Amino acid sequence: MIYRSADDLDFTISSLPAVPVPGRVLMTTPAHFQVRYVINPHMKGNVGDVDVELAREQWDSLRAVYEAIGIPTSVVEGVSGLPDMVFCANQTLPYRRSDGRTGIVPSLMYAPERRGEVAHYRQFFASIDYEITPLPNRVDEFEGCGDALWVPGRQLLLGGYGFRTDEAAYEFLSEELETPIVSLNLSDPDFYHLDTCLCLLDAETVLIYP
Repeated sequence: MIYRSADDLDFTISSLPAVPVPGRVLMTTPAHFQVRYVINPHMKGNVGDVDVELAREQWDSLRAVYEAIGIPTSVVEGVSGLPDMVFCANQTLPYRRSDGRTGIVPSLMYAPERRGEVAHYRQFFASIDYEITPLPNRVDEFEGCGDALWVPGRQLLLGGYGFRTDEAAYEFLSEELETPIVSLNLSDPDFYHLDTCLCLLDAETVLIYP
């Protein structure tokens, strides 16, 4: 169930099984957020330039907005030595199986500087009784919801690959999670994750950077 071109598509969004839309948000505190190295084009020239107080104000404001509109937030504390941990879409892919069981697929991070983050999210999700589904050995890299985006309310995953995720990850995920996947080859290094250029607003609407 991997679709690699528009010509391959044999479904419409409305024909796909409906699934619950997530109603919670996971955030990670920015106490240790900083640009300390360069692992993407946007970090170049910005090492040491983070305004830590402003980052905390922005984080608090975002959390307050979620809670004001009735979306509860769970918080994983940031860890010293892991300054990018605050970008908490990248370390896991959460899922809900057809029988209602919830779980995560832990990421295999591209950059050595970020690999230590994953264990902290595994621990958090295990503590709330999510099952843990590891990727097989044939997959070298996978960066969770940075590249793998669930279509809201439908059983469909959009899968970016090329910089931080192996396409082989989607072959496993499609079979394991019993879901069709539209794979999207990323080609511009400025947009190394799918979520840097595409944001799903609902099942039929996306915000894109063309």
